[in-house]
Amino acid sequence: MPTDHAAEVASLAAVVRVVFDDFAALGRVVPDDALAALALVEQWVGGKPVEVSDLQAAEDRSHQEGFSYAQREKDRALAWARGAAGNLAWTAKKARGWQQGRQSVMDAALYTLSSLGIAKTKDHTQLEALRVQALAKAQAQTRALPKKKAAAATKKTKAISTDLSAFIGKAANKRLAARCPIFDLEQRGSAAALSALLQKQGFVAHDAVMEFEKRFGGLVVADSDSEEGDDWIFGAYACLKSNAHADPHGAKPSWVPVAYSPNDCIYYLDDKGVAWAVDTIADTKAGRFAKDANAMMKRIFMM
Repeated sequence: MPTDHAAEVASLAAVVRVVFDDFAALGRVVPDDALAALALVEQWVGGKPVEVSDLQAAEDRSHQEGFSYAQREKDRALAWARGAAGNLAWTAKKARGWQQGRQSVMDAALYTLSSLGIAKTKDHTQLEALRVQALAKAQAQTRALPKKKAAAATKKTKAISTDLSAFIGKAANKRLAARCPIFDLEQRGSAAALSALLQKQGFVAHDAVMEFEKRFGGLVVADSDSEEGDDWIFGAYACLKSNAHADPHGAKPSWVPVAYSPNDCIYYLDDKGVAWAVDTIADTKAGRFAKDANAMMKRIFMM
């Protein structure tokens, strides 16, 4: 049975609200950006029209998008609170793979309390019971997905061919075609926008990175054939707007992240166009992955 998006978001918002209330009752202050993201989602759950762009902005603020690693929240509990609200806003957007949002919201909500190291805060079982109860209550209150303005949607969703055989070869492209590829133009940066974002976050706009953005930027690919949910994202603009690249794992200053896998791998291009990769769970540092961007993409889709 398909998951009811509106009911799912309502149930998760209820859990985050309880966690934030508990957090405040323990004398801790929830970050304003996290509170604002939760309040915006609650407005939509309550029936007020909310633009996807507003949810995106709330998510970005809660996740501290655009902040350098050194500037990001260091208090673990506050960081998890930000994560819970930001992940909730992401789920509310109903982006590709939103069904995976439940676990990310629930985990961050749990860690917001458990990281305080205080006895008798709500545990996983209690939070899950709250979610199930809230879900049952919300299932009769399904609402429409937040809508983008029609003109903007028409302009930004013009289809781009996902036939990349000229760059990665026919065999790899056939594998790619089976994995629900799309180009999300909102995640593709113009040369000016990408250059500004790179500079803001301390990276250099290498020719190889700019070319990769024009060729592959905004590509979103399911992790397995004919399924959506766990997605790969490609392009420096999309990567830098997320927060997964914050953990360097031996990456050098000249390396720019250009691809993220759903199983926590980061792929970089250096200033000579060579591709490097790191499994942020299993590896302690990145290793050479391919001679260039095209070879990297071919190897990824043939894996």
